[in-house]
Amino acid sequence: MKQQPYCLVLGGGGAKGVYHIGVWQALKELDIPVNAFIGNSIGAVISAFLVQGAEQELLTIARSMNLKSLIRLHKDKALADELSFKEHDLSYWQGVYRNVVEKRGLDTTPMRESLEANIKEDVIRDKGIDFGVTTVNLSDFKPREVFVEDMEPGQLINYVMASAAFPGFSSPEIAGKKYLDGGLYDNVPFRMARRRGYRKIILVDISGIGFNRRPKTDGTQTVYIKNSIDMGNAFDFNPEFIEKFWQLGYLDTRAAFGQLIGYKYFLEPDDNLEREWSEQLNKDSAESLHSLFPDNMKHDRRVLLKTLEVCADLLGIERVKQYSYRDLMTAIKDQVKTLDNEVQELIVSRDLQKASPPTKLLDAFVKEVFDKKNRNKNPYFYLKLLQSFNPTKTLTLAESAVRRLNPELAILEQFLAQAD
Repeated sequence: MKQQPYCLVLGGGGAKGVYHIGVWQALKELDIPVNAFIGNSIGAVISAFLVQGAEQELLTIARSMNLKSLIRLHKDKALADELSFKEHDLSYWQGVYRNVVEKRGLDTTPMRESLEANIKEDVIRDKGIDFGVTTVNLSDFKPREVFVEDMEPGQLINYVMASAAFPGFSSPEIAGKKYLDGGLYDNVPFRMARRRGYRKIILVDISGIGFNRRPKTDGTQTVYIKNSIDMGNAFDFNPEFIEKFWQLGYLDTRAAFGQLIGYKYFLEPDDNLEREWSEQLNKDSAESLHSLFPDNMKHDRRVLLKTLEVCADLLGIERVKQYSYRDLMTAIKDQVKTLDNEVQELIVSRDLQKASPPTKLLDAFVKEVFDKKNRNKNPYFYLKLLQSFNPTKTLTLAESAVRRLNPELAILEQFLAQAD
């Protein structure tokens, strides 16, 4: 039976909008049908590309996105790129602000030129795909929810720009009225989709700045996708952030549709390995470790899943990545080996004797252990270092402190014992 299509609702969030691209790539991969697009701000911009079918153009723009691709910066060389924002004092920026006010907002010509080069209004209208944006009529102080059939001929790009007119940017003008970012009214326009009559909705919330209404999904088939990790901000154009947030959108979407499982990590389901692990697990050990799992995991019968999650999180394993169970098991063991080697390197470099570590180093180490905020190494590193010397009263107290502050270490030890 053919699946009924969804209405895709994309929220605002500036540079974080690359998340939407990852969402779309996952939906295409999963063959999830979409026949309507409603967006706000960057969500409106991306929706326009998707309605037109200009995915390749969108990918090209996203990969080279930076502040200069959105706004025309000051002629002063110091304002030639986003890095300069960290290089000037308050009085300088007060002058810049006055200049912006006089010109009624930052010049968004680069963004407009990009849209005009890639978005074809006649193509979007001819597609017959439902498309809507939110914006705020600044002249009348009224919000507007505008669908493509309500957009005056030749004004589609203006409405997209109006939806994305972040406060401080220049305000687009349509029919003598000025407009601002729709996030001032509804940053994630789920209600707009409901009023349009849609009941199958994919709602994508990227934690953007604005008025984020709590969606009331009763009576709908809504798939709510929200960034599972807080990272970056609306004007963070760091390439590493862009790449990771893009990937996060893809992974969160696959998880939302049941293709990936996990709490903080993204794992491919593996019932066979779960069963094998449970069958081999010592019951006494399992019972003793039960209380050490976080409350939200305690009733989960997928023992290996939650064990891998706890161990990976403790060791700081990369989260924005798709893993098989065995991939994550390998990553955990590799990280443990790395930390083991770091411990041995420290011991050799300080010429420490197993029987009597230097008092100075021990005092500093104990201070770090008891003051959790000051620790700059992984808890496993400290545990392994303590265990590298003959036990003394002080070392025993220090180890107890490490274990008390990090009960997950017992889960890691149990995993390593069983995985060998």
